[in-house]
Formats: sequence, C-alpha cells, structure tokens
Amino acid sequence: MKVHLDQVQNALRTYARQVQKEKVEAVRKKTGETGPTQSRKKDEVSLSARAVEVRELQKVLERLPDVRAERVETLKKAVAEGKYHVDEGKVAEKMLARELVDRVQ
Repeated sequence: MKVHLDQVQNALRTYARQVQKEKVEAVRKKTGETGPTQSRKKDEVSLSARAVEVRELQKVLERLPDVRAERVETLKKAVAEGKYHVDEGKVAEKMLARELVDRVQ
C-alpha cells in the first residue's frame, strides 16, 4: 500500500485540529466559559433621548409614595363628617368612558 505525502499531511492537520479543540474545551471547562473564545463582541445598548427621559421619569415616580397620605386623611375626615358626596352622574360617565376605551384597545 502506498501512502502519499498529502495523505499524511491531511491526517496530521486533522489530528492537530482535534488536539486544538480538546485544549480549547479544557480551558472552557476550567474557566466556565461557553461559546467561541475568539472575537467576542461586547453587547452595546444605545438609548434615544426620549428613552433616557422616560427612564429618568420612572426613577422619579419610583421615589413617590404609592399612597398620598394627606389626601387619604382629608377624604376620611370628610366621610366621617358626612361632607363627602359622590356625583353619581360623573361616576357613570367615567365607567362608560373606561368601558369604551377598553373595547377599542
């Protein structure tokens, strides 16, 4: 059986690639990396001016209390004194408007 030089070179290249893959896998296991080790790109995020403004407003809103304590106390006092009256017409209008908006969405 004749063995040609290019057959030997091809076998050596294949062996070298396999050895290289095993070395890379060993390093990945050791360091806990996954994926290709070469040419890793870092993710970038670019926010529009509007998005930055919205984020800043969200931060402001997060600092506000969920309950306006002074408003709750005022309403409690008005109810307790019998001075708080509900306009049924306005309540009905708001309920109907909300229903229409929900149906449109």
